[in-house]
Amino acid sequence: MHRFDGEVLRDTGKVFAELIGRTQLSELLNRLEEDGCPAAVQDAVVLQVLDYYDPDDERETDVLRVDLAVANGLATGRCHGDDLWIEPIENES
Repeated sequence: MHRFDGEVLRDTGKVFAELIGRTQLSELLNRLEEDGCPAAVQDAVVLQVLDYYDPDDERETDVLRVDLAVANGLATGRCHGDDLWIEPIENES
């Protein structure tokens, strides 16, 4: 059983595709909230960012680079914890 349906996953992909440059997770979540983004999409964004940040995961990623921005610096209506830098990785095709 999947937590998110196909529409939520497509919308989450669009959020990441629209990222330009380095952005803090807190800024992204605030922007999504202000734009009226559905809560399920915001949750999926957070979970994917955390998945990319997982220090125990040794996979190479070609989508996002995620690094610590501010320890315990994330405090939104939906989540609290470390704020993270999110940066899209440019594909050189």
